[in-house]
Amino acid sequence: MTITDQLNSMRMMIMYYEERGKKLSAPYNLTTTEFHIISFLTNNPTMDTAKDIEELKRIPKATISIAIDSLITKKLITKKEDKDDRRRYHLALTTKAKDIQQVIYDLQKELMDIIFKDFNQEEVNAYWAFAARIMNNIETSFKELQDGTKK
Repeated sequence: MTITDQLNSMRMMIMYYEERGKKLSAPYNLTTTEFHIISFLTNNPTMDTAKDIEELKRIPKATISIAIDSLITKKLITKKEDKDDRRRYHLALTTKAKDIQQVIYDLQKELMDIIFKDFNQEEVNAYWAFAARIMNNIETSFKELQDGTKK
């Protein structure tokens, strides 16, 4: 398998997740961005600002702002001013978002079941151990690239 094959495989996983997410979120009248924001807040409880979403999901700030306003109107999230920085707001899911969170958990399980079909537990554990090391290598190199220390 080449690096191109690996990247294409990752893209396909993302496309699968997004297509299923669209279908599963349709009954809740959510846009793709709204679904991504709820998913982000579900999976990253310590990261709760629009800036966090922007940096990790690479979604434009204006798009996030529109989606957040819509989610507030739909009463799926709340926005609370930071006590130390009035320009910063913390987002929180409401109890009304619980059903959507369950859809997200179910979708993630579905994708994991597809990925690890015909794998035994030892192989799954080995995969996660290798994946953690790979991600650490990528994160380290990416930080070096961003701060200009990458040769």
